[in-house]
Amino acid sequence: MTIFRIPLMVLTVLIFSISTVQAEQVCLPRKEAIRQLAKQFKEKPIGRGLSDDGNAMVELFTSEKGSWTIVVTNTKNISCLVASGQSWTAISKILGQGS
Repeated sequence: MTIFRIPLMVLTVLIFSISTVQAEQVCLPRKEAIRQLAKQFKEKPIGRGLSDDGNAMVELFTSEKGSWTIVVTNTKNISCLVASGQSWTAISKILGQGS
């Protein structure tokens, strides 16, 4: 499995930029969010990280067909689907290293 290291600031800007375009954000208990992503889109988590203050966990879910979803879960175990899309492509090396 490949590990991707994306600076939190870049990820935060990406999430904020994408989520501001969406009119409505879906939030529900984490267990239900994971169940729905697996059932409806066959998505599984491929990475996660904690916010600097430790109050949120960001996860990226993807499917073999290329769909993807970014989920942010708070300390009360409520997950919000903040961005989603198609054509996800995995990168095989750590960003910023090598050519």
